[in-house]
Amino acid sequence: MSTRKILFPTDLSAGAERVRELALAFARKYGAEVLFFHAVLTHANELRQFGVLLSDFLGKLENEAERKLERETSQLREQGMVVRYEVLQAPSAFEAIVERTITWEPGLIVMAAHGRTGMPRWFLGSVAEKVLRHAPCSVATVRPDQQTRRAREGDDGFDRILVPVDFSDNSGRALAQARELVAENGSIVLHHVVHNPTLAGLASGEHLRLFSEEPTLPDRIRDQMKEWMEGKPFDPQVTEADDVAGSIFEMAEAKEADLIVVGARGQSDFEHFLTGSVAEKIVRASPIPVLTVR
Repeated sequence: MSTRKILFPTDLSAGAERVRELALAFARKYGAEVLFFHAVLTHANELRQFGVLLSDFLGKLENEAERKLERETSQLREQGMVVRYEVLQAPSAFEAIVERTITWEPGLIVMAAHGRTGMPRWFLGSVAEKVLRHAPCSVATVRPDQQTRRAREGDDGFDRILVPVDFSDNSGRALAQARELVAENGSIVLHHVVHNPTLAGLASGEHLRLFSEEPTLPDRIRDQMKEWMEGKPFDPQVTEADDVAGSIFEMAEAKEADLIVVGARGQSDFEHFLTGSVAEKIVRASPIPVLTVR
């Protein structure tokens, strides 16, 4: 992924601060330019009904947003960051983001996973998911309402990155990206979850566990991880679980990971990827940032 430009859509709410920090962390690592992007939603039906009155109001909102973004970006430029801002009026957040992605061609979009508490006007889940399905580049998402410890990302990268792997080409791209993002003294945790769903009606003690039946399987999986890492140090983790996403979150907590990196399928298949329960849970429910790599 060539990341020289990062698009940061923001609604300028207090909840956007955590998303902003993530965008700047990626920018410092890549030496990238960041475009702070805000869309004043026009609500086209109301605009036609109320005409000049609503148009004047939207104009004032646009000016207010520009003043705020000018203050934010000026401070960052004084710190040596390459940042700029853009404010426009648009009928929908999704359309504005995707159109700007096409015209500006960023290598990465950093946005809120949803905003049911922090950003109700913009990100109600569906916007982020639509962007993930249609964006031609990688997308990093973070829950602005999640109160967790501050991530330890710095100028040289992320301290600990969790990469869930199923040994597909998608996982390979995710791993390659994680190698670029990890700090010099950081670590990569490779995590493979063997899905073993519990059959309905069986007590947990009655359910057959694959690792008990095939005790050498975890070691074989770790050997395959070693081949993928090509001799580079890493932390291999193999678990067996009914809830794959839940197991990934537990591992992220146990390892104090700062970032989860997952690989997306090709653009034509990405909508199918997002309908899968595991992918949806990772993007929607992760307590830490998630980078979905194309």
